[in-house]
Amino acid sequence: MGGLLLLCLGCTFLVNFHDAPGCDGGDCSGGDSGAGGPCVGRAGDFCGNDNLNGYQGAPSDLVSCAGDAVIRVRACEAGAGCLTVPALPDTCDDCRAKGVGSFCGREFKSFPPDDSDVLVTCSDAGAATGVVVCPSVCRAGAGDASCQSF
Repeated sequence: MGGLLLLCLGCTFLVNFHDAPGCDGGDCSGGDSGAGGPCVGRAGDFCGNDNLNGYQGAPSDLVSCAGDAVIRVRACEAGAGCLTVPALPDTCDDCRAKGVGSFCGREFKSFPPDDSDVLVTCSDAGAATGVVVCPSVCRAGAGDASCQSF
């Protein structure tokens, strides 16, 4: 009888953990709905650590916001992470596909069209070490891209 009572007491402390939904049509808020959620007043793509109010996912997540809600979460490649682009859509860091040098956003197949004239400096570690939004046009080159002014 004592063993049964001890067994039952142990059962009261069990907690179920569930994986977050895949966010393909599921609830992907990732934040406290009482605080309005991470995408209130925001639209577009943002890194998980790019001022998303209460976002509880990984900083390297690429979070898509629309209509004040998270509509999709994409995990950026481990080690590379997410690339915050000032005043433009954020994107996953794709420097591993390029190598060392400076590249225009249009040279990365994963970058959104709005980031075409962003200059990204990639290190030998396969990660971005610098991001500059060109004032006019980014001139592509074989690893030596640059901002061009008119």
